[in-house]
Amino acid sequence: MTPLIGCPHAVPAQKPCLECCLSEAFTHSTALPDTVRQLADTLHERSFSRGEQLYQEGGVARTVTLVRSGLVKLTQSLPNGNQRIVRLRQDGDIIGLESLVNHHYRHTATAVSEVRACQLPAALIHVLEEFDRQVYDRLMAQWQRNLDEADSFITELSTGTAEARLARLLLKLDGAQGSGRCPKLSREDIGSIIGVSTETASRMMARFKRAGLVREHPTHFGECDTARLHRIADG
Repeated sequence: MTPLIGCPHAVPAQKPCLECCLSEAFTHSTALPDTVRQLADTLHERSFSRGEQLYQEGGVARTVTLVRSGLVKLTQSLPNGNQRIVRLRQDGDIIGLESLVNHHYRHTATAVSEVRACQLPAALIHVLEEFDRQVYDRLMAQWQRNLDEADSFITELSTGTAEARLARLLLKLDGAQGSGRCPKLSREDIGSIIGVSTETASRMMARFKRAGLVREHPTHFGECDTARLHRIADG
């Protein structure tokens, strides 16, 4: 994990990191008290390499994390010792919300690609609740939208045929990036997400590539035929 100096997302440059990370909540806020700013001193953007954990299931939960760029998978341990991917979170998503009400993380968060993220102390959010209820309510509404989107992930990728689930996954990745390219998932991760074996995921991806539904590059998927994928996803 690498700390980054300054906040490259802030407009104007060098705007306080807190106000940049929580810009939606602070749109109409008054000046922040010293108590909040002191806690915000521990808030910095950090970078994570592919495969690096942002936090671990069962670990002490002290921060809420805002994903600035990249792809993060959230996994949960199964009784047989295996890991099941239960969420994929991308640019603008917030993870680790359980730190606001629990003492331990419910998932393990791992960077699937290069990731940049801002980590907010849970104590900071609780202080904001006392300082300005309107700010806190806007913040909670913003995060509720993230939770609603995360819930749809499970529903959409656990129903229908395996081909339909794979098509939905590729559409999700393509749509979230909006650039015609998205981070490359391993066959093991694809299988975990759509509920098939790694071998089956490999065969399905091979068929999709032969059919021209998606191209695979060393670091990303790209050139998805979204029209045909939508037909498969809806079938």
